[in-house]
Amino acid sequence: MTDASPEVSTSAAGLRGHRAFRFLWTADAASQLGTAAATALVPLLAATTLGATPLQMGLLTAAETVAFLVIGLPAGAWIDRTRRRRAVLVGADLVRALLFFGLPVAGWTGVLDFGQLLVTAVLVGVATVFFDAAYQAYLPVVIGLENLETGYARLQITLSVAAAAGPGIGGVLTRLIGAASGLVLTGAGYLASAALVSRVRADEPPIPPRRKMLLRTEIAEGLHYIVRHSQLRSLAVASSIAAFFTAGIVSMEVLFFTHDLHLDAAGAGVLLALSGVGSVIGAATTGRWTRRIGAARANWLVPVLTWPPHLLLPLAQPGPIGLALAATGIVIHAAGGTTYNVIVMTRRQHLTPDALRGRVHTSMRVLIWGTMPLGALAAGVFAESVGTRATLTVAVAGILVAIVPAAWSAREHPAS
Repeated sequence: MTDASPEVSTSAAGLRGHRAFRFLWTADAASQLGTAAATALVPLLAATTLGATPLQMGLLTAAETVAFLVIGLPAGAWIDRTRRRRAVLVGADLVRALLFFGLPVAGWTGVLDFGQLLVTAVLVGVATVFFDAAYQAYLPVVIGLENLETGYARLQITLSVAAAAGPGIGGVLTRLIGAASGLVLTGAGYLASAALVSRVRADEPPIPPRRKMLLRTEIAEGLHYIVRHSQLRSLAVASSIAAFFTAGIVSMEVLFFTHDLHLDAAGAGVLLALSGVGSVIGAATTGRWTRRIGAARANWLVPVLTWPPHLLLPLAQPGPIGLALAATGIVIHAAGGTTYNVIVMTRRQHLTPDALRGRVHTSMRVLIWGTMPLGALAAGVFAESVGTRATLTVAVAGILVAIVPAAWSAREHPAS
């Protein structure tokens, strides 16, 4: 695939000096820092300021991802129909900025409640669905398919650094000015991202001519491609299982840190930030894994080696030793999870034709992320009966099941 823009280079120099990617990368850094801070600020706001129960925490996590289940497929089909993907990216960033700015205003005026938090989470999720579909379709246009692994690795490093810094910042902000006020940082991050993305210049190729079809027919094409493609099908099953149980962990983590481990907001933020530290390690070592054993084998061997230590998290007790065990499990698992994600995203792009990329990506997102609200709700209901520690134990153990279909995909395509 070629690009007519003079700013886009797909030469042997790769992404070095690539002006369009530099804007996109900087925009990603701004939004990811704000998003990472929100991963601590939003649940801390719910758990500490609003006194949310385990079930409500499950509902909050479900609200953040339910849009992928409800509108993910039509959003992907629509993105494949348009050449205005950059405009979609800017618009989605502006919507998310406005929504996050609304929470501190509500907090300052004394009208903030759990209902507004839920509604905000749902609407942010809707904007994120369109942003994500457009971003995945736009990135290959900006940098070319031959640079995708490098591009994803750099973006993943940015995500990981933000994930390492953001939750800690969110915890400190909660302690100093309150979680609601701290969300100004998240809104500012999305606002900066919109400004930077608007400066990217990469001409999108014409939409390939095809027969006129109903939107639901185009949606079905994306799903059918995944179902018929044995490698994509196996990867979808593996990632869906992992996402279901990961949502359960995410929904219960802050309650576990603050109630079971007796940490304050800053301490909880530090533990959440350790996932980012692990992600930095994972992003930096992905290339080494794929060069030595191949992407398909790494897709199951990395989880085998790095996911089981996450069981140290629910075993943790208050005190230095328990916290050290929890930290170790979090870092190792995050490193493996990041490596897994980079490999999966890169392989999926190479296995999908350009005309289907938006639909296939969002179909995969629906199949994967669509399990997350279900996992979060299940965790919330389960925790009401047995507690957060038992719920975390079941969720961490459940993730290990995903290794089986991941290994099957490598068995089908051992050389990839």
